Amino acid sequence: SSGINAEWPLRPGDKKQRKYKGPLDVISKTYREGGFRTLGKGTLVTGLRDVPGSGLFFVLYEYLISKYGESPTCITMAGGVAGVLMWFVGVPPDVIKTLYQTAPHGKYKSSLQIVPELYKSEGLSGFYKGFGPSGIRAFLANGICLLTYDLVIKTWQKLYPLANMNINHSTNEY
Repeated sequence: SSGINAEWPLRPGDKKQRKYKGPLDVISKTYREGGFRTLGKGTLVTGLRDVPGSGLFFVLYEYLISKYGESPTCITMAGGVAGVLMWFVGVPPDVIKTLYQTAPHGKYKSSLQIVPELYKSEGLSGFYKGFGPSGIRAFLANGICLLTYDLVIKTWQKLYPLANMNINHSTNEY
């Protein structure tokens, strides 16, 4: 068992055990518990999850498309693989963020305090909790999303050929 205890804010099932009555109650109680700063708790770690992961996602997707082509299969596979990489990079900061946000008020002054504690109690695998389901979902969701996007763009270009014209918006020239 982990040395880190995260209390889930909303528990399904027994309404008597629920900590919050709804979203406004979460905001109100969170503010009362720790002030305005508490409402943004974990924002920096969220950035550490999203920025590198999203950057790698698009770089890898574009690389794979340029190397293997733009067939529906290639687009789906490239989107899926890029999505899995995004979450491989993003899950460790996400685990840290979740533990930080769900810890009792005042337990940690910084999310960085969680890193050595988590590593000591669970090793490197502790930083990848939930990667299996996230990776599967990322492969499917990103592959399908990018394929759908590509098909919509290609359909739009066939239906509305004038919309494909290159327009210099700074001079309004065609």
